[in-house]
Amino acid sequence: MDTKQIRTVAWIPERPAGWRWLLALLAAAPLMLRAQQAEVPPVTHFDKDRYQARNQTWMIAQAPDGRMYFANAAGLLRYDGLRWELFPMPQRQVARAVAAGTGGRIFTGGFAEFGYWQPDSCGGLAYHSLSEQLPYEKVHREDIWHILAAGDTVYFQSFSTLYCYDGRTVRVLEPPGNIMFLQQAGRRRIVQVLGRGLYALHADGTFEWLPGSGRFAGQTVRFILPGPSGGLVVGTALQGIYEETGGGWQAWNPSLNQYLENRELNRGLRLAGGGYAFGTIPDGVLITDAQGTLLHHLHRGNALQNNTVLSLFESRDGSLWAGLDIGIDLIHAGAPLLLYSDPAGSLGTVYAAAHHGGKLYIGSNQGLFVRSDAAGAPFRRIPGVQGQVWELQAYGGHLICGHNAGTFVVEGESARQISDATGGWSSLAWPGGPPRVVQSTYTGLVVYRLDPARGPVFSHRVTGLGDPISQLALDSAGGLWLAHPARGLYRVMLDDSLRRMTEIRRFGEAEGLPTDFRVRLIRAEGAPVIRAGGQHLRYDPASGRLRRLETSENGQSADFPGAAASLRLGEGRAELGCPDGPLRLPVSLVAGSEYAAQMPDGRVLLGLEEGYAWLSLQCPEQAQRFGPAMTGIRLADGACLPLGQPEIQLRARDNSLAFAFSMPVYTRDPDLWYRLEGLESGWTRWEGSGWKEYTRLPPGRYRFRVRAGREGPEVSQRIAVAQPWYATGWALAGYAAAALAAGWGILQLMERRLRAQQARLDRERQAQLETQRVQAEKEKLEAELAGKSRQLSAAALSLIRKNEMLAEFEAALAAAAREPADGRHVQQLYHLLSRYRSSEQDWALFEAQFDEVHNQFIKRLRQQFPDLTPGDLRLAALLKMNLSTKEIAPLLNISVRGAENKRYRLRKKMHLDTDENLSAFMIGF
Repeated sequence: MDTKQIRTVAWIPERPAGWRWLLALLAAAPLMLRAQQAEVPPVTHFDKDRYQARNQTWMIAQAPDGRMYFANAAGLLRYDGLRWELFPMPQRQVARAVAAGTGGRIFTGGFAEFGYWQPDSCGGLAYHSLSEQLPYEKVHREDIWHILAAGDTVYFQSFSTLYCYDGRTVRVLEPPGNIMFLQQAGRRRIVQVLGRGLYALHADGTFEWLPGSGRFAGQTVRFILPGPSGGLVVGTALQGIYEETGGGWQAWNPSLNQYLENRELNRGLRLAGGGYAFGTIPDGVLITDAQGTLLHHLHRGNALQNNTVLSLFESRDGSLWAGLDIGIDLIHAGAPLLLYSDPAGSLGTVYAAAHHGGKLYIGSNQGLFVRSDAAGAPFRRIPGVQGQVWELQAYGGHLICGHNAGTFVVEGESARQISDATGGWSSLAWPGGPPRVVQSTYTGLVVYRLDPARGPVFSHRVTGLGDPISQLALDSAGGLWLAHPARGLYRVMLDDSLRRMTEIRRFGEAEGLPTDFRVRLIRAEGAPVIRAGGQHLRYDPASGRLRRLETSENGQSADFPGAAASLRLGEGRAELGCPDGPLRLPVSLVAGSEYAAQMPDGRVLLGLEEGYAWLSLQCPEQAQRFGPAMTGIRLADGACLPLGQPEIQLRARDNSLAFAFSMPVYTRDPDLWYRLEGLESGWTRWEGSGWKEYTRLPPGRYRFRVRAGREGPEVSQRIAVAQPWYATGWALAGYAAAALAAGWGILQLMERRLRAQQARLDRERQAQLETQRVQAEKEKLEAELAGKSRQLSAAALSLIRKNEMLAEFEAALAAAAREPADGRHVQQLYHLLSRYRSSEQDWALFEAQFDEVHNQFIKRLRQQFPDLTPGDLRLAALLKMNLSTKEIAPLLNISVRGAENKRYRLRKKMHLDTDENLSAFMIGF
């Protein structure tokens, strides 16, 4: 929850007319003094930019679940500790009144409209009009200014009529005249009838005049409250507050009435603790005890956003809500803290304080101030001690003041300087020996001796270290720890006379110090705590090093006697260690110089950047009155789910959703942790607006949990995200069946395709074989035809040759027949026959046909053996045909012996071994 530092400005009262001005001023002087020198509770401001509505808030209520409701000029506002929500009225009227019913209904009223709101499934509110059901014409012309929820009965009030709703029907009550606000005072319901006085409203709807109340006939009564003695306390707008007594009416608190004269009262409230709170039009809020004694006055100068108070409400945690003409303020009336407001800003930043001799002394950057214990007493500046004060400490009944210019002894409201050693930063009483005080300064350590009569007297400086020392602390072993204001941490040992340092040890990283910049010392019994680099450490004598403290030990926790809660200071902040979690205080301490001092009454004074604060070391009892609440679950499409079910079943497509939750604790920062079991393994601290979104959750079971603190109360909701239809068992079975069918179909298709392909291949192979067979037959026929053609040609040529030869023989024989026989004709016939037998034409024809049949045998043989003659080639060809010598001789027209000789010569030309068969060689060539 956001808080703001509060300052106070001077309050100037309005001047009453005529001679009464002086009397009113004198009577109200004590109250004015207290108002100007106020110590007030912290206040949290909510402006219209924060709650996103209009400035004016007319009435405030709290529902049974702890959420706050505000009748705002823009409609109904709801605040749950985490977020603000606005619900406009049906015709966007101004919401003038709001009240919370016992069944969770929120009743509102405005111009020509009243009714109630009920939570819907989205965590929002749905409106139900009651006024539109009434035939009563007057209701549509009036403003509903006030609502009183009294048990199961709710009264809606205009200035002329009461509408009574019993949960089922609405009935109209006609009062004796125009009325102001109907109030519940104890067991009585009282209303002012203008011009007549006060009336009691009975359960049957009748009105009874209260004897003696005629004095209020001509006044404007703003509130009627239970009195401290059992009667009534009536507050009027301008004539003050009156109490009902046995003999009539009398001014409740004369001094308070004098103060309130001409300061228009507007609201009054009886507080749970017995006190009262009053809201005014021009002067803010006054809080008194049961007898009307002013305790706190909060106004625009010291706490509030605005002085005009339109509504007041005390929530169940003891906080006081103020609806203002501008904004809403939350007064932490039950907080253990009071803030001092400094109207003139003269007090400044507080570094030291002490209660001494019945007076309160404050040391700041502006000087030394004192005031008496009398209520509302002002601070006075002690002369001669202007400027920075570092310390106020009492020794031997004497108060010393460490100052920028030196050290002073304070005596009443004056001071005398006892040392000019500049910068009296910090001091401590040295144990053992004569009474002595060791003080750190800008230039090292100095020592004072304590004279019983004169008090502290400067003795001497300590030699060994002349650096500035801002803090010092003593451990149980006699070691003196020194912190430099900027950089450095030392542990020194002093001799018995405290005149010199016998041992100086500087600590750094090697000794466990994370950083030696801005080191701070926290005094504690026996073992000082060192704060450096965001860590807290202690010295371990056994190892001679610094040991980091656990989280639970962190912070400055002063051992204040009788304290019910530990106080932790650090980094300009302060918090109380309470059982239900740390309570952060809405204060701004001086970062690096956090200061706290316990006073004789048990309270702790905290030094602030502007002024100071009083703190009671008590944890508020109401801190955990309300735990977190689940307020809605919304799907990604905007649909909302009903709450209250043990487990919410979600479709697979609804796996993106957001959880809404609230924490109706308003005077402290919400300490909420959340976790989605089934998805997240650990807890996460909440930061945001009270919604947690999850997108695309996998199917499964989950449990969303929200809790206050690490071990506080929690709320949870279980959800189950279904499997998508395509991942269900039936779908998987269908997939399996479809897969089997598809596989069978594919198998059948593949088989059909294989069979068709095989048939096609067979056809192609048969066609190819047929083509090859036809081609082979064709080639064979062509070869045979070519052979036959060649044979035919050869036969034709041979026939021609033989015919020619026969013709020549015929001519030769004819010539021989004509002429006488002689040897010439015979010789001619022999010659023709010899020429025919040796004709090369036949062998040429044979060679061509032989090479064609035997793969160019003669050609290859001629290439490998170029020395072979045509006769050798003819012999080789005949041997290739595997003819014997006897068959070869006639073909070569030689004898068998000649053929053998010819074979012998051929073997030699071919360089064949004698054991190699010539015929076999030729056949294999």
